[in-house]
Amino acid sequence: MISMSLGFFSFVLLHINCLFKCHYRLVVLFSLEALWINHGNSKELKWQSTSHRHSHLVSSFIIQRRGLNGKLKNALL
Repeated sequence: MISMSLGFFSFVLLHINCLFKCHYRLVVLFSLEALWINHGNSKELKWQSTSHRHSHLVSSFIIQRRGLNGKLKNALL
């Protein structure tokens, strides 16, 4: 009984660790791509953090760019 609960707990921790690593890699990839896009163009970068119902932090990366008509467009990655 104790070994089953410890096994389940380690399984959950392993998946949480994997999710954090994947999320961190995606954030780094998106920020590098956005900085590359921002170089030489008139674009603004904005970080937006929202809190989840279960107190998880979800970071969404928003690139705001100006279109041909001068209006501000949002692209959510």
